[in-house]
Amino acid sequence: MILSLEPHIKSVYKAVSADEEAERQFKSAEYSVTIIAYDAMPETQPTISINYVNEKLTGFTEGCDYIIKIDDGVATDKDNVTEDIDIDNTYFGHTLKIVKKVMA
Repeated sequence: MILSLEPHIKSVYKAVSADEEAERQFKSAEYSVTIIAYDAMPETQPTISINYVNEKLTGFTEGCDYIIKIDDGVATDKDNVTEDIDIDNTYFGHTLKIVKKVMA
């Protein structure tokens, strides 16, 4: 993830017509473009934990999408999570890898 990008000036070249091209001896017209930095807010990291009494995974960031993968096997998409996720029977005795998808 890029957290900061300094503004700077970069040369950009534009294609020119055949007549202009002959005059410039294969040189393109030069333009100056300024790239402005975008200060993105870093996403908060969810604090996922297990509620053993109610058999639920808790601590998801509401409204975000996640991938839950059992060991190195099949991954399950959980889109637009708005509450705790029930622990599926297939989760017991396995390692879960939970990944929050990037927000666009």
